[in-house]
Amino acid sequence: MAKGKDEIRDEIEETRRQMGDTIDALAYKADVKSRAKESLHDATEDGKRALREVRNRIFDGGSPDTHADYGYQSGSLVGEEEGENLTPVYFIAGGFVLGGLLLLFSR
Repeated sequence: MAKGKDEIRDEIEETRRQMGDTIDALAYKADVKSRAKESLHDATEDGKRALREVRNRIFDGGSPDTHADYGYQSGSLVGEEEGENLTPVYFIAGGFVLGGLLLLFSR
């Protein structure tokens, strides 16, 4: 059966849309620099989230959401919106690492 002009135009438009999507996908795969930046950003955000959870557990003995629920601010720890100062967490983590190394090499 012969197709009408409108059907052929619709098929052409669909094919163009699919080709555009394919070209966008290929361009994304070829842009290694942007993908590496995205990966680094994701890893950084995961690390920050993990540090917040550890900080919350250490200083509150509670769940990771405790600070967000009550707007916790004390000492040098400030809320995420104002920029976090994780210095105490780094000292505690450093102490654990140093202690582990001392135990490891003292044997």
